[in-house]
Amino acid sequence: MPNRQHAHPYQVDVPPEYKDVDRWFLLPTGLDPPRPWKLDTPLPVFALALALGDAPEREWLVYAHAPLGMKRGVEVALPDYRSVKLDVSVAGVFYHVIEKTGAVTRAGAAAVTEDAPK
Repeated sequence: MPNRQHAHPYQVDVPPEYKDVDRWFLLPTGLDPPRPWKLDTPLPVFALALALGDAPEREWLVYAHAPLGMKRGVEVALPDYRSVKLDVSVAGVFYHVIEKTGAVTRAGAAAVTEDAPK
């Protein structure tokens, strides 16, 4: 799903036919460094999502990875919904988010909600 909250940070020499196309899919996290970003800006977590359905019954498949080391309780913002807290490994992890119930389930794990103990 595109993240229209911010433009793609690398806007140099983009062909005109691609300047207005959705090209930025990185979801905002609570660990993002201040903007503007440069090519050498370290990003602690990279998160992307696929969305299925329409509000208020959407579901997301979220993928996130933490190239600089394991991060716990990372807030990842899903556009036009809310932030979810995820534990993110270097290898990466998938989560299933269900809008209707608020469930956030790690792939291969039992369902938990944000308010339930983990």
